[in-house]
Amino acid sequence: MRDDIIYGRNNVAEALKHGEQIDRLYVQRGITGGSIGEILLFARQRKIIIKEVSKAKLDEMCQDIDAGGMQINHQGVLATVPAFSYGEIEDIFALANSRNEKPFIVILDCIQDAQNL
Repeated sequence: MRDDIIYGRNNVAEALKHGEQIDRLYVQRGITGGSIGEILLFARQRKIIIKEVSKAKLDEMCQDIDAGGMQINHQGVLATVPAFSYGEIEDIFALANSRNEKPFIVILDCIQDAQNL
């Protein structure tokens, strides 16, 4: 299962409109009209890398997505997003302060198996 991909015209357009961090936009070669044109405009405004690829490439990129046994309909567009959202230490302190709590920070190094934690 992959959680670093957003696919489908409406999903990608909404992610762009709401400022979600997007690493790269993949658009099916030859499709530029309709809502794809709007998606391309938003992506260019945000200086997101845009790659035109074949439908087969988009199909391949969607293979690992768990859709409950259903085939993924990417509608000619797919965006990759960071797998993790990293925060700054200041964010931790600000969150604790907003909750009127003391910050609780655990720093782990070299954890390769979650069971070891």
